[in-house]
Amino acid sequence: MPVAKSRYPELAEQLRKVLAAQSVLVLEPSDSLARELCAAGMAAYSCPYAAAGLPQRTALYDVVLCLEAPALPAAESEGIARAVARIGSAVLFSSTESAAIAAWLRAFAATGFTADLHFDVRWAGHGAALLRPGGTGCDSAAVMAELLSLRARVADSASGDLERSVRQLQTVVAGMQEREDAAREIVELRLALLHSRTNQLTHSVQTILRSRIWRSLVAAGGVLLRARQMTGALGAARSAQNAASTDAMFRVHCDEPAAAASVNGNLLVRGWAVSASGIQSVELQLADQPPVKARYGLYRPDLGKALPGIPGAERAGFQGQVDTMAVPNGLHPLVIRARNGQGASIQTEVAVTVDHVHTYVDDYHRWIAEYERRDVTQIQLKLAGFEQRPKVSILVPVYRTPPEILERTIASVVRQSYPDWELCLADDCSRSPELDALLDRHAASDARIKVVRLPENRGISAASNAALAIATGELIGLLDHDDELAEDALFHVVDALHQNPGADLLYSDEDHLDEEGLRSDPFFKPDWSPDLMLSENYVCHFLVMRTGLCRKIGGFRSETDRSQDHDITLRASMQAQRIVHIPRILYHWRTEMYSTERASTHLTPALESSRRAIEDHLRTLQIDAAVEPCAMPFRWLVRYRIAGRPAVRIIIPCGGRTGILKRCLDSIAEKTSYPDYELVVVDNSQSGAVEQFVNEWSQPVRRLSYVDYRNRPFQFSAMINQAARDCDAPLLLFLNDDVAVIDPDWLTGMVELASQPGVGAVGAKLLYPDGTIQHAGVVVGIYGVCGHAFRGVFDDARIHADFPHVIRNVSAVTGACMMTPAKVFRECGGFDEEAFPVAYQDVDYCLRLREKGYRVLYTPVARLYHYEAASKRPEDRDPRPSETLAFKTRWKHVIEADPFYNPNLTITGEDFSCRKRMLAAE
Repeated sequence: MPVAKSRYPELAEQLRKVLAAQSVLVLEPSDSLARELCAAGMAAYSCPYAAAGLPQRTALYDVVLCLEAPALPAAESEGIARAVARIGSAVLFSSTESAAIAAWLRAFAATGFTADLHFDVRWAGHGAALLRPGGTGCDSAAVMAELLSLRARVADSASGDLERSVRQLQTVVAGMQEREDAAREIVELRLALLHSRTNQLTHSVQTILRSRIWRSLVAAGGVLLRARQMTGALGAARSAQNAASTDAMFRVHCDEPAAAASVNGNLLVRGWAVSASGIQSVELQLADQPPVKARYGLYRPDLGKALPGIPGAERAGFQGQVDTMAVPNGLHPLVIRARNGQGASIQTEVAVTVDHVHTYVDDYHRWIAEYERRDVTQIQLKLAGFEQRPKVSILVPVYRTPPEILERTIASVVRQSYPDWELCLADDCSRSPELDALLDRHAASDARIKVVRLPENRGISAASNAALAIATGELIGLLDHDDELAEDALFHVVDALHQNPGADLLYSDEDHLDEEGLRSDPFFKPDWSPDLMLSENYVCHFLVMRTGLCRKIGGFRSETDRSQDHDITLRASMQAQRIVHIPRILYHWRTEMYSTERASTHLTPALESSRRAIEDHLRTLQIDAAVEPCAMPFRWLVRYRIAGRPAVRIIIPCGGRTGILKRCLDSIAEKTSYPDYELVVVDNSQSGAVEQFVNEWSQPVRRLSYVDYRNRPFQFSAMINQAARDCDAPLLLFLNDDVAVIDPDWLTGMVELASQPGVGAVGAKLLYPDGTIQHAGVVVGIYGVCGHAFRGVFDDARIHADFPHVIRNVSAVTGACMMTPAKVFRECGGFDEEAFPVAYQDVDYCLRLREKGYRVLYTPVARLYHYEAASKRPEDRDPRPSETLAFKTRWKHVIEADPFYNPNLTITGEDFSCRKRMLAAE
């Protein structure tokens, strides 16, 4: 409705606050508002209009245009449109007069502005639209004018019947077909859908305008080509496939983030791009920031199926990150620009709201706000009810620590909610009067603070032993001189002891703390994982152990300085009766510049001492193995010596696709360095093609056996059990036919682990063809059942303490590539054919192994490509409801708490991100 003159000053002030000193063009019945804006210091122009409406929404637009007067002459309207184009990048347009709508849209189209119907602006009028740069010219502007005019006319008839509205829409579509021949198939498809649903539509005309019909009209008019504004990514892909020309196949689509999403920090952008000539590059640009190149070529089998006629569609995905920190608050365009093999470019745009105030800077701070809330009353009640209150001695070796940092470290102990502690500070001959004064002051102020000084600099282990010597507590906790404890750290340790009375060793989760007090990089750890501990010191902080145990094993060893925590944990673990993980952030590593510089000077010695700690531990256990560097720094691969050369029977079920089977067998024969294996193909096809292929396939000195399982329902468990029966080989390897070997060492890496005492199963790292991870272990509880760890993460990414790149304990591994000792397989009864004929048999088997005390391991040494489920029939790809129910019933306790995951991590994804608070699910 029109804005009264008496409100112009108020409206002008609101616009001035929103638009600051920007120029603004306001079309109004008089120049009153323009005068008010000029008086406020803004450049304002005036022209007749009728309804200004809802000024608070102008934060989304640079310019407001509301027209009720007849159309201006073309030259004049185009001149005004050019002025608008120079002023802003988003224009709110509204009118109910058909001639004005058509004239002004043509004028703006001539300057490169067209309507963006992804934004609902009908609050400003039924003929309203949001205009943005980009589009397909005046013809589309005419189509848009017809659509807006129709929407206004339909809105004026609240009681108009549905069939008449449909006929009006069909009339518009018929006109659009004459101007948009390339979209004919899309229009016809949407019209067919419209006719089939006409009798079901009982909602208002507004519902019609939000329906598929409306989005189809937009697509057919060429105004809105982005896939998200049609029927989703695949709908757009199929439309592109049906297009007649090569150029029509050139598409770019954004899957993430959603339009108008509120963002802060690093923004993850995902989507896809296709072109008949191939995609050369994809780049991302937020607002006026420099463009960032996205990683293109990610595996998208869904697009491959939807677009079989476009080369490379199955690897058309892209992913990248843009930093929003340099962008001011407000609505900004995120442009995704693709360039094809012919040098042409195309782009799509998503508007996102950058909010540095109300949006969390990252996922971790969102988690802190949702989950890390202190319940002071509960803590006090528990403290009062503790039957035992053991004293905890905090050992802190000090050496030339900046005094202000040491003050914070000491303060974090002093403010502990659990009061029964002592702080044992050992100065390793810092020769600093300022530090001496600080230590003496704190020792004098609190009897629980003790100080010991070494006469000469002897290293961190010697200083830790000096602190241990003056400790009188039943427990010791390790704290570095530049880090901090969480306020309730000791309370949670003692609380865990009450719940686990036999615990000798306890450790918690941890994060990092910068000089501004901002927390980052949380490390949510698994429960005790002995094989992971040989790959990296994942326990680290906050580490607490029985004082008697620490002294019994000889305290800290100077020969492992800089890795002394790793060494003492390994030695203590051999004698600890029970090791308890506390899934809480109780320790904050400091990440200030001086700490980083100091750490970099000790990199080589730290690496040497870390390797020495692991080698000494293996030697103590009388394990013949070598410790090799991992691809990631400070991570290790333990390579075990294989006693003899145990034979491996590789069992490969095949559904009948001999091309896939040939790729698998050839890759094994050509790339496998381990010599002692035999191949068995289990034929589950309905013809003789697989049998013929097996008889004809030949490789030098390689045996290929055949098991006939033809013309029967797909029953993975039964096929494997049949092929494993009466096996002479000591090791079994279950392998899908849709995998291909990458590294020659793959089989050796699996054999050396599966041959170790106590190991029940070993799984491999499986990659999609684009190099992203398909499997790096199985997590039980994800999606309410189970999921693959790190699925979709780039293989070279550093994520979650490099877990995808190290040997580690897991609850289960996939049967797509699983090795198990034959005697163990028989001992456990093989796969459960009755409960899990198609799915979950591999996870169920691993969980039964663990119940019997066997370890299940994942190794990154074995890398294979996995063309997931490529050989399965569609009906065999999804678990049956009965299997899902059986799994949930049998393994409910593991689903609720996978010991090799962490309750603070998501159960609605596979990327080990922080859990989100949801209703029943979280």
